[in-house]
Amino acid sequence: DDQTLLFPGHNYGGPFSTLGDEKRQNPFLRFASLGDFLRAMGGGRIVLP
Repeated sequence: DDQTLLFPGHNYGGPFSTLGDEKRQNPFLRFASLGDFLRAMGGGRIVLP
């Protein structure tokens, strides 16, 4: 449901958003496939600080 409230775990601009807003505005939710997302994220490799 696009009206589902989301509460970020970090300081990301506001105290809450909706799933619909995030689907429209968040570029990380616009990848066509899981493979595309993983490639954009460095192939799934996490670099530790």
